[in-house]
Amino acid sequence: MRTDLLLVASAVMLAACSHSPPSNEPLGVSRTAIEIARASGADDPSVGEMTLAQDKLAQAEVAARANDKVKARRLSEQAAIDAQVARSRIAAEKSRKAAAEIDASLAALREEMTRSQP
Repeated sequence: MRTDLLLVASAVMLAACSHSPPSNEPLGVSRTAIEIARASGADDPSVGEMTLAQDKLAQAEVAARANDKVKARRLSEQAAIDAQVARSRIAAEKSRKAAAEIDASLAALREEMTRSQP
């Protein structure tokens, strides 16, 4: 009798542990990725990946509320990746602009050097 009670109690405890509430970690990661992308300047409407990231995050939140964990995780991961792509696109554009400015400065210096030589 006592052994049966211990077995039932153990089974109940294991069942309670296996039914933990759904994790919001993927949604948090996506939100953070979107905020980082925004801070880097990716909030520009010309950056389509940022819009995609925000849309997918919204869809992931709807799926999470509907308890569709697989869809919520998938959309959340896609949103984080889209936000990273948006951030990378902005960083690449800033690098291109900086390189163009350096090239222009070098060209001006070369021109000045050729003018000052007899």
